[in-house]
Amino acid sequence: MEKEKLNYKLIDIVLTLLIIFLVINTFGFWSGVLNKIFSIIIPLIISFAIAYALYPFVQKLVKKNVPKGLAVFIVVILVVGFIILITSLLIPIVIDQLISLFNWLMEFVLNYWLEVLFTTVTGLLLYMFKQYIGVKSGIKALLSNEIVRLYELYLDLGYCPSYIKENVEEIYKNYHKLGGDGMITSMVNKLYELPNTGGDKYV
Repeated sequence: MEKEKLNYKLIDIVLTLLIIFLVINTFGFWSGVLNKIFSIIIPLIISFAIAYALYPFVQKLVKKNVPKGLAVFIVVILVVGFIILITSLLIPIVIDQLISLFNWLMEFVLNYWLEVLFTTVTGLLLYMFKQYIGVKSGIKALLSNEIVRLYELYLDLGYCPSYIKENVEEIYKNYHKLGGDGMITSMVNKLYELPNTGGDKYV
């Protein structure tokens, strides 16, 4: 007896698992079937609910010796007219609300994106300006160092070849364009004053 009970329990478990397995594997099929059934039943339920709600009005008209068909027609016309009236009253309000919502969204989006765009562009320009200032300062320092190096070298030699003077002149022009001046200008002038040759001395 105990073995038979165990066998029945095992069969029940196997059948339950088999049913669960089949339901899972055919879920797409059954969901499609249920959707079709609901798509047919829901309109019927709505129609029944409307008919049930309007039936007392039809009964009242029938009690007043109005033919049942005419009573149904009158009630349907009244309901349709009521729906049209409500719709005609609500549609302009809904349209106005939608237009207001659209305008608000457009204003919000424009203001937000304009602010974001302005902030981004301003930050980018500021970054580029800082980079430009940094590069400019670096180039000016390099040119200044080169002029100082040449000045110290040829000042010790006591002369400065003409091609070096031309080179210094080009360096100084670029240095001056970057806003450089001051002591570098006096160094360049002193280099120009040095003789082009130094006798037996050479670079």
